[in-house]
Amino acid sequence: MYENFGKGAVEPTVLTNPIYLCFFAFISTIIVTLLIMFTAFLSSKIDGKVNWNWASVFSPLFIVDIIILIILLYQACHSPDDESMEKEERKEKKNSNFWPFMYRTFKFLLFSIFHVLLALRLDENIKDWVSVWIPIFILEGFLFIEILIECRAHFQTISGCGLFFKLLKLFIFWGCRVLQEVFIALRSDRIVMWEWSTVAIPIILALSLNFIIGCIEDRVIISSLQDENQKSQMKSASQGKECCQIILGVLFFSFLGMLIVHLDNGYRTASIILIPIFIFLSFICLCCCCCLPCVYCMISLSSDDQENQFGVPFSQHQQVSLTLPLLEPGPDNIQKWTVDD
Repeated sequence: MYENFGKGAVEPTVLTNPIYLCFFAFISTIIVTLLIMFTAFLSSKIDGKVNWNWASVFSPLFIVDIIILIILLYQACHSPDDESMEKEERKEKKNSNFWPFMYRTFKFLLFSIFHVLLALRLDENIKDWVSVWIPIFILEGFLFIEILIECRAHFQTISGCGLFFKLLKLFIFWGCRVLQEVFIALRSDRIVMWEWSTVAIPIILALSLNFIIGCIEDRVIISSLQDENQKSQMKSASQGKECCQIILGVLFFSFLGMLIVHLDNGYRTASIILIPIFIFLSFICLCCCCCLPCVYCMISLSSDDQENQFGVPFSQHQQVSLTLPLLEPGPDNIQKWTVDD
């Protein structure tokens, strides 16, 4: 690999390193496949087509959690391979990266514990739903501290309307998310007997406000730009982002609407309710596992300026003198061959 692609093939960069890119595509394929399996298992279990316990249904999701935890732990414990660094500098960089990666691993571990508790509650090994949501509530507490730190950084770098929009998006989305989790826990334990359409109000409100505030923020930023080229580029990027958000919003609200109807009245089967999830996962599989390697190959070919791995342009012809032996090698039967490459 080093002889063919040079030092860039073994440097620890994701976008320019074919080894890392292949690893990312391989892991993405495994994770998306396991998530599709979990969705299929969930649909079959809810519709009563299989009699498995819920731990078996959640087994693909547990494997995904284990894979991601292994990757996070590897990043936390892996030392930088930059040869230009001194030994002490490498050790210092490793120590500085260790605790942020371990904190990230701890947050994901809380999310994984929630999956385990959810499977145990569905198998009736835990009595109440509030206990299931405890890891998520702890995680939300850490995320709130992160929001406060981010707000402090925004106060130092952003002012005016930009600061207002940033703070509004951060606190509205976090508050609505926590309120949604509390509503689900209370409704699941029948502490409140609201309809599920009422329970889903916080998430609907959060996503709608997040989209509206994002659109207004982009319009304000575009109108404040003076350069016409930057303004047109920003406008194109904003339109592309809004189109993606609309497509994802249609899929999510279709899933949410059918789920609410099923929980309130039981009119839909799980195989129909989960169709938007299957569409989304299939799209992710197509992008990460099929399109990404192809796009990388196209970018690599264009960046090489039509040069091969030996640095010789394809349009240039060279004469290479090769010494090739005939059938019986000997001092008298070696000839010079000229090959027009």
